[in-house]
This record gives sequence, structure tokens and C-alpha cells, in this order.
Amino acid sequence: MAKKKYFPNNVDALLDAPAELFKQIEFDEFMDWKVCGWDLPDSVECIIRSHNTRTQKVKEWVYERPADARKRLLKLKEDMDNDISVVTHDEIIHLTASEY
Repeated sequence: MAKKKYFPNNVDALLDAPAELFKQIEFDEFMDWKVCGWDLPDSVECIIRSHNTRTQKVKEWVYERPADARKRLLKLKEDMDNDISVVTHDEIIHLTASEY
């Protein structure tokens, strides 16, 4: 079994940085920038994120092919404890167990 590749991050540097280094913006501006301004690469069809409300675990999958994403969604819907979010190029969809 292949070992997963490690992708380093800069979280320690960000946490240690003084607040003065970060520009303050209004909440509405932040929401437009980060929530309404997502951009997926052309090679990605969608991203699926599952939050299990019983175990509190979050898992995420990235798909290049719609058929594979559809299979994952059908499998996730079997467990009624999953809240599912799907991000495509055009929209963000959030499903709770009561909606599916």
C-alpha cells in the first residue's frame, strides 16, 4: 500500500504572526470573497465533503468524473448520520439526512 504524500503547510507561522499583519475586512466582504468566490480547477468535477454527526468526523473526496462522484453520494446516503456538501463549478449544495 502506497504511503500518502505529505503536503506541508504554514499553520504555525500564521498562528504566530501578529494581528497587525492581517488587513481587517467587513464580514460581508469576507463572505463574498471566500464563500461566494470558490474556484475549482478544470480537471476537478466536484468536491464532496461528509460530516458524520454521530462521530463528528469529516471526510472529503475530490472527483474528476461525475460517475465516480455519483457512486460516492449513493454510498454516503446509506448512513443517515451524514451531512453532505457538494461543490461543483456552478454551485454549493448541502444535504442533511432529513433532505435525502
